[in-house]
Amino acid sequence: MFFRLLFFIGLVGCFSFNTVLGIEPETTLSGYDLFENIQKSVQTIHTGQVRIETSAIEGNLTPIKMQWTIYFDKNKNRADVVRHGHKDYLCYNCYGKMTRSFYTTTPPVVGKMALEFTDGENPETGRHLNYIPDPRWFGFIPMDISNSQYYFPAKMYDISVKRQQSEVLLVKTEMFSGIECWRVDYTLDTVNHSIWLDKLNHYHVVCVENRFVSDNIQFVDRVLTQRALYDGTIWFPHKLNYKRTENGVVTCSEETTIEVISLNKPLPPDTFSPKNIVEPNTPVAWHLDRDRPVPDGELIWDGEQVIDHFSMAMRDVPKFGAARIVFILVGIALICLGIGLKLRKYL
Repeated sequence: MFFRLLFFIGLVGCFSFNTVLGIEPETTLSGYDLFENIQKSVQTIHTGQVRIETSAIEGNLTPIKMQWTIYFDKNKNRADVVRHGHKDYLCYNCYGKMTRSFYTTTPPVVGKMALEFTDGENPETGRHLNYIPDPRWFGFIPMDISNSQYYFPAKMYDISVKRQQSEVLLVKTEMFSGIECWRVDYTLDTVNHSIWLDKLNHYHVVCVENRFVSDNIQFVDRVLTQRALYDGTIWFPHKLNYKRTENGVVTCSEETTIEVISLNKPLPPDTFSPKNIVEPNTPVAWHLDRDRPVPDGELIWDGEQVIDHFSMAMRDVPKFGAARIVFILVGIALICLGIGLKLRKYL
């Protein structure tokens, strides 16, 4: 009895001592609470413009360098991609809901350059219009930038009731590169995920890793993230380092540098329009499952909108002033009078 009492007194005393010092026992958050924090941090960023430079290496091949300028505003996304000295313009939801537009300055092999419109859900016509990565999810997904547009981060960080009933997220404290982190481990389908979240900086992901086996090869995809604070409130990636290993050997990697131009600030009115990109008189390839601007005939971009080629041609017809029209009518009348006089001589 005496020892039980002594243990109880010691326990109370220890708790009181920690309270006096301001030290409280650490509470381990659930993985779903942590994932909810991630989603909230992403959702607080509504609009932005970022400039991205990537250098990707696959095997022993020459590095592939690309420059991206990405604009986003809620559900609209635009990407200007520079590669091989030419620029691609891609835009999602910019010409109506669930549409993708594409234009490139690369000289066409056959035919004329065209501004192309397709439905966002059409896998046939939208095959090359599908790659606008969302910068708000950079660093949260274990994938290089060039392929991240095919990845669905919302599935990774799903906190729905259905998932809570079917998935187990294991959480523990772990040091990662000198940073005290929450580490969350879970399995989705046949892939094992590990996510390290900085405890101090709003639980931002400092590393994310996927592990899976295919054809007896152990694949590991890992992204390391360096973040910077913007406007004193927004943590956003500054550098990303991606590596894939196969049985421990690095097979591809990518270094990414991100320059933030603006976050949560209004974008110029014509940001999501082809106005500043596509030259007037550019043919339009219309693959949308909806009414064309005109039922038949060729379509063309006139610098402001999509119209039919005939209307554009009529615009280019020289316009005559009233005085010139009068002179033309007088001339026609004199010609007719002369012909009439000639005919009278022979009657």
